[in-house]
Amino acid sequence: MLNENFLKYVWRHRYFSTPDLKTVCGKHLHVLNPGLENHTDGPDFSVASIKLDDISWIGHAELHVNASDWYRHNHHEDSKYNNVILHVVYNADTEVDINGQPIPTIELKNYIPEDLVKRYQALTTNNGTIPCSQNHFDVPNIIKSAFLDRVFIGRLEQKVELIQKDYIQNKLSLAQVFYKWIGQTLGQKNNVFGFELLCQYLPIEVLLKYQSSVEDIEALLFGVAGFLQNPVDFYSEKLAKRFVHLQYLYKLEVIDRIIWNYKGVRPSGFPTIRIAFLASFIRQWNVLFKAGLNFKEIKNPIGYTKLIASSYWDSHYVFGKESKFVVKQAGSDLRHRILVNCMLPFFYFYSKRTGAANYEFLEKVYQTLPAEDNTVTRKMAESGFVLRNAKDAQTLMGLYKNYCSHKKCLRCGIGHALLK
Repeated sequence: MLNENFLKYVWRHRYFSTPDLKTVCGKHLHVLNPGLENHTDGPDFSVASIKLDDISWIGHAELHVNASDWYRHNHHEDSKYNNVILHVVYNADTEVDINGQPIPTIELKNYIPEDLVKRYQALTTNNGTIPCSQNHFDVPNIIKSAFLDRVFIGRLEQKVELIQKDYIQNKLSLAQVFYKWIGQTLGQKNNVFGFELLCQYLPIEVLLKYQSSVEDIEALLFGVAGFLQNPVDFYSEKLAKRFVHLQYLYKLEVIDRIIWNYKGVRPSGFPTIRIAFLASFIRQWNVLFKAGLNFKEIKNPIGYTKLIASSYWDSHYVFGKESKFVVKQAGSDLRHRILVNCMLPFFYFYSKRTGAANYEFLEKVYQTLPAEDNTVTRKMAESGFVLRNAKDAQTLMGLYKNYCSHKKCLRCGIGHALLK
């Protein structure tokens, strides 16, 4: 089934036979410039330039599958469409006018190459989650690699924009932004909201006053997180007593414990363990924050994210319930995620602000780190996409999130190459 997005694609790239174009009323049409695509309210393309017979026109072009969509979308009641000079449709099922004057209409049905329609339908009717899983191999590597590089840069820049928003629009300090992003990474999908609140309710400036005291850091973190409201053993009682004083001193609010999610989370990923890892991060703050600001000085990146929970957690996953003795430390997957999703984007953001950005260095670091193993990367690798390192993983997650999952093949460089 053809849709409006396909028509926009055809119009934008002029993938229609141009000799002897005629409007439905028989006028000769020459498309000088399809115009600029509009992604907000109003006609689909602005500043389009056409020639009807011997008269040149510049104005808006509106695209529809059926001409009658003009009325179905209520454009006849919207003054923004009064300057439309050309109605581009697939099927001219009715005449359309503006204030009683018929709009010149081109019916593309007979001008779009049939093989282009077939390739588009084959691509978009693929029931798999990766539309081009069977034929992306046909795209020359030079084209595919160039587009995938743009996807990687785009994903990195998206993260930098979010960091910049926290720093500039939300007016957070550099330290608070870094702390928030570490928290979000530790929270992952299941508890990211809880960690965002925790970092918001408990500023990094307060935590750093007690950097040398494990118990004070954990009293603050677990207290604000809502885990010390009803102490269940000696250690939680000890932390709770300390938190009473700290809460009064800094006027700290407490999060409702109900927001923490255990469902579908392995014990090693319980919010209590991840908060204990955050406490470990705070104890190493001076080194880790400096690394976030100047990653070039790091010789062994993975060694900088070694997070080990305090000794209480060796025999606990939650307060008050003993478990088999296991030293709780962040696994390699989590440490890589901290590097890839937090420290490296933060370093890139800071280096850009200070005029010292070095994309080539950053790219090499991503290429030295292993690929993240998750549902998306496995799915993309199974479809034949190369997955060798963290750069590839970030690229494929960006490709899937921004294109494949929404079947935006018309906006994808790989899809475009397959349709040409």
